[in-house]
Amino acid sequence: ASPGIGLPSGLCGAGFICPTASCTSPTGQRLDSPSTVPCPRGYFCPAGSSRASACPAGTYNTNPNASSLDNCVPCPSGTYCNFEGSGATDQPVTCSAGYYCQVPSTTKTVVSILAALNPPSWGGIATPATTLTKQIGHVTGSPPTFRCPRGFKCPAGTPAPLECCHGATPDSFNFSCAEYQPDAGKADCVLCPAGFRCAQPQEGAGYALAAIPCPKNHYCPKGSLPIPCMPGTYTSFTNLTSQSGCFVCPAGKWCDNGVVMGACTRGYICLRGSVCSTPGAAGACPAVRDGTQLLNGQCPVGAYCPEETERPLLCPAGTHMAATSPLYPAAAVCDCVHCAPRTWCEAGSAGEAPCPTGFYCPGALTASGQLTNNISLASTCGIYSVAMPCRPGTFQPTLSQSASSACLPCGDNLVSGDDTYRGYHCPSYNTSTQELCPAGHFCLPSLGPAVPCPGGTYRDTPGAYSSGDCAECWGGTFCPNGTIFPRFCPAGFYCPPGTPTPQVCPGGFYCQSNTSAPVVCPAGTYCPFGSTVPGTCLPGTWCYTGSTIPTLCPGGTYSNPNVTMNRTSIDISCAPCPRGKYGGDPSRLFCDACWAGYVCMGNTTRGDPTNITLHR
Repeated sequence: ASPGIGLPSGLCGAGFICPTASCTSPTGQRLDSPSTVPCPRGYFCPAGSSRASACPAGTYNTNPNASSLDNCVPCPSGTYCNFEGSGATDQPVTCSAGYYCQVPSTTKTVVSILAALNPPSWGGIATPATTLTKQIGHVTGSPPTFRCPRGFKCPAGTPAPLECCHGATPDSFNFSCAEYQPDAGKADCVLCPAGFRCAQPQEGAGYALAAIPCPKNHYCPKGSLPIPCMPGTYTSFTNLTSQSGCFVCPAGKWCDNGVVMGACTRGYICLRGSVCSTPGAAGACPAVRDGTQLLNGQCPVGAYCPEETERPLLCPAGTHMAATSPLYPAAAVCDCVHCAPRTWCEAGSAGEAPCPTGFYCPGALTASGQLTNNISLASTCGIYSVAMPCRPGTFQPTLSQSASSACLPCGDNLVSGDDTYRGYHCPSYNTSTQELCPAGHFCLPSLGPAVPCPGGTYRDTPGAYSSGDCAECWGGTFCPNGTIFPRFCPAGFYCPPGTPTPQVCPGGFYCQSNTSAPVVCPAGTYCPFGSTVPGTCLPGTWCYTGSTIPTLCPGGTYSNPNVTMNRTSIDISCAPCPRGKYGGDPSRLFCDACWAGYVCMGNTTRGDPTNITLHR
């Protein structure tokens, strides 16, 4: 420590380097030699160091005057130091994407050879070796043994793998995730594809390796956990991507969590999309309407609803169901309440109404039609109160009647002698007012239908009460049953007085329209059946009075050429063929010449006469 010394004064101080001819204090304080220097960054210098020892790869040191290996710290998590002596001018480097860099990564053995003088002898230079073990960080940004595993992501600078399982929740599918990573060495997670869920390899693993089909009763949008179908919908399919793939819960059922849970409870109606079995009940899901239509709720008034029914069933006619009934909402037909006597209930009634006119309402009837006084529900299920119609020929004008005696006779009251309504009738069941007997008919007291006036008579005004009120049809007209006005007899027919149907004009007569008797056909004319005018006899024929068809001139004669009309007899209409001719023309219009070799004496019937008597 003073000029002119013969031996070194001591070891170079820790944190400093004494290469040669260094003059420092025992603590390393520099005195007069420019060759004594502080230990640089990225290195460490134990006491007696003649050179700086580099921090090993995987560690760094940013401070000068480091005195030991302990001053070299492992590279921070997420970084690496790929060469010795890091920290002087460089910093740890970010770990590569797809890998993770955790600290420490391993240990390293460091051998330090120090140039030192060993007191007290200071007899020479010694080189002792020191072996040290040091935990270090990563020396590469892509360490093979720290490649990001499947099911994880490792962005650049990751100190540890990050689980690919965003949104994981415990469920019935072994903990599903909204993302996954099927490959190793990846920087990011992959969103679950639409229609799939990302499953952890085992319960509680916290990461997902694979995408498997979205389970039934659920749907899976992209990057989502399985979502149960909305309440009131269901599905049995897999791989659904949205709620639109779920079906509306069917009639008679209720659905929750994408499952058909069961049947609608008796007394309730589940038409479409019900979310509980007793919609509208206290403490249950609310009733649902589509405008005025009840979709899901308590069975409506006037109806009953068995378990799982797909629609409300109307209470039968003669019963009712009100919201105030102790059995409301009705679950069976036997819950429907009988209507009281003098009242009437149509099918689906919510309450009783007065028995209508034209009917009487005695109350519940047994199957044999007998009144029953036992109106307990248990004994009368299937036996209903009925409204009985008054029979034809009677009427009932008053509401709320209970006995058949309320049905009064129509027309003359034969018992009381009241003829105020003579000529009235009650033609059908459940008549409430008498009707005036229609024209063309007469109406007998207490007889329901009007009686048509007999054929051949008519009645042109209403109110007739006997057949004598129907007048006889006059000649030239006819009157079918129930005639209001006589009808004119058509041409070709004749109609005597009192005729129900026209009669065909007979042969030999003719009948023009409105005829009451046929007219004989005059001589020189003919009249087939149904003739409207006589037909003129043609040449070669003659017609007697009342002819039905013309009569052909006899053989050997022909049509008299001097007669052009009024062919009334054979002598007038037919002339004998002259000598030398014969009359063989089928129409008798001309005579033909006699055949050669024969003689025709006149009035001859054939061209080869052989008998003067027969053939002339």
